[in-house]
Amino acid sequence: MVGRGQRQSEAVTSPISIGGTRVRAVPDPLAPADPLAPADPLAPADPLAPADPLAPAEPAGRAGSDAGAEAGDDDPVAVAWRALGCVYDPELCIDVVTLGLVYDIRLEPPAVVVEMTLTTPGCPASESLPDMARASVADALGGTRPVTVQVVWDPPWSPAMMDQEAAAAFGLRSP
Repeated sequence: MVGRGQRQSEAVTSPISIGGTRVRAVPDPLAPADPLAPADPLAPADPLAPADPLAPAEPAGRAGSDAGAEAGDDDPVAVAWRALGCVYDPELCIDVVTLGLVYDIRLEPPAVVVEMTLTTPGCPASESLPDMARASVADALGGTRPVTVQVVWDPPWSPAMMDQEAAAAFGLRSP
């Protein structure tokens, strides 16, 4: 329904609040598109849009990474770090990099070697998580290099190794 002073496209695509949660109304496919309508803040980002120059850069100073590695280059260590950021602990639903489970990534030509740990030696994901990490890195590298994942227990993992924001989300540290 179009309210007073509202264009048809605003009536069907503007975010609304239900119980304090912002949701987007389902657009009416038969409604005419309005080229002057404001952009929908909840719409997915356009992958072809130019990068935001004010967006934060990728984390720097990871162990094993080259200091001059750019986000778009072909450095296998940088590619491996990004790939591991997509591997999630199935119990905690946080990626292994944010959890601090990845200790080192290095080249031992021709292989990429990942040293990682698990939250505990009896971790239920002890079989699957290293396999998921290896598969993710191998896939990101396009099968051009062998990938070895070594599970290490020294130093033992602790919540202090988590990313600041993740630890704060679990109530372990203040933001």
